[in-house]
Amino acid sequence: MPHSRTASEVSKPDSIISFNEDVYLAMQNTDTSTSTYVERARDIIDNLATRVERWIKPPPSVNNVDAAKVLNTMMANARGTGGERSERYTACAICACLEIHKQVDLARTWFMYLLWPCG
Repeated sequence: MPHSRTASEVSKPDSIISFNEDVYLAMQNTDTSTSTYVERARDIIDNLATRVERWIKPPPSVNNVDAAKVLNTMMANARGTGGERSERYTACAICACLEIHKQVDLARTWFMYLLWPCG
């Protein structure tokens, strides 16, 4: 029987569904170790840190935020806050963002929904 999407899935943009599927599949891939994903994620962050397009445009009350620093902070603290599974998820999410604009969007999402409320 074909999978039918729920109303909430249909309302989500296809790019979000695709991203979530990419991350889920990467997490389930037992052929790739968490340390390999972490290494790839760190390479992506290092590359992002050299790009002009890395700035997150936050609310007017906040100065621009460096997306590479957000991703680096998330990666650096993932294991300590949620163990190996959290580190794997964080690395897989970063690795699923191959284009600079997707990396900045991921950092913006994490900044706005995870870090900004804590500030």
